[in-house]
Amino acid sequence: MRYILDANSMNEIDNNTINEYGIPALVLMEKAAMSVADVAADMLDSKGKVLILCGNGNNGADGVAVGRLLFQKNIDVTIYLTSMSRHTEELDIQLDIARKLGIGIISELKNLDYDLIIDAIFGIGLSRNIENDLAQLIDRVNESKAKVLAVDIPSGISATNASIMGTAIKADATVTFGYYKHGHLLYPGRAYTGELHLADIGFVKPSNSRLASFDYTLDETDLVNIPRRKNDSNKGSYGKVLVIAGSKGCCGAAILSAKAALKSGCGMVMVYTHKENASAIYSSFPECLVTTYEDEHDYTKLRNAINWADSVVIGPGLGSSQLSVSLVKFAFINIDKPMVVDADAINIYAQNKELTEHIKPNHIFTPHLKEMSRLISVETESIKKDIVDTARLFAIDRKCVCVLKDSLTIV
Repeated sequence: MRYILDANSMNEIDNNTINEYGIPALVLMEKAAMSVADVAADMLDSKGKVLILCGNGNNGADGVAVGRLLFQKNIDVTIYLTSMSRHTEELDIQLDIARKLGIGIISELKNLDYDLIIDAIFGIGLSRNIENDLAQLIDRVNESKAKVLAVDIPSGISATNASIMGTAIKADATVTFGYYKHGHLLYPGRAYTGELHLADIGFVKPSNSRLASFDYTLDETDLVNIPRRKNDSNKGSYGKVLVIAGSKGCCGAAILSAKAALKSGCGMVMVYTHKENASAIYSSFPECLVTTYEDEHDYTKLRNAINWADSVVIGPGLGSSQLSVSLVKFAFINIDKPMVVDADAINIYAQNKELTEHIKPNHIFTPHLKEMSRLISVETESIKKDIVDTARLFAIDRKCVCVLKDSLTIV
């Protein structure tokens, strides 16, 4: 598991480490610079020329420290200051050391004839759009042939929601510190981040209760949490799934859903669908049980199937006929078991909001962006700008689970 923070949460951890535990900012800065310098050295095919773009804050101070470490490895380094005024104390300290070592520091940039450009202009604290001279500088960097390495986050990307704040550095790689940020993993920021490196620079870990409030992503290490199958078990040991899917002459989604349920680990699958679909399901998926209806639903069969199952999926390929509407309404009102609400079941619910009172905490809505747009009457582009909070607020408001699907899935 990897925690994902917004700018405010990361600043809280940074300040707590420095002010509450007394770990000096310069100590954290040195460890950050070492991690960036290591990646920078790997990105240089030979001892090429390096340009470091430094803003007037502590991200810029990180950049100057990176320049010092590379300079001490006999790499040709030039530091460009984007501003000559209002430096932080840490930046002035780092600049003083760099000047004593004889590192080239410039305030006018004539060309970008470098092998590697390190972006240390803005960190995660950027709160305004980038404009004028800095915007032009970023455009020049993006048009150059140099490789680009970003310090913490590419300048111009919001750490909180991954939006582009006017313009942004398009990095080949980014080294971030302590924790991933939303801006690294969500789009459009993800497309600007390049290869992402996570460096432990010594932040004090928050309390477990505070960690539990952060968003997170799973990785390969979490696979060990999947329960192992027992040698003396059978198909009845791993649960039964009912898939309510397909409509007359439309069975592809039902087949795919049933196969997915079995593939995910359940022991038995049953599909409740129109009679015309039975032969196609049997021929392509003989492991599947099938119960059918014809021109009207057989609610006795359906109740028996619900009682048989441990969990239910409803929606794939149902269509929007009145027969399907009545089926979805029946399911919302009568099914107390865990139920995945997908596809056409989502669309039917969106047109029948009176069903909201029947939503239960074990209902799992799985909309893609367009379906979510129908659910909450918000344009998809607006949802994409704040996809995490959109999913979170839907789940809180409906008291259910929301799985919002896009290029990344938010749960």
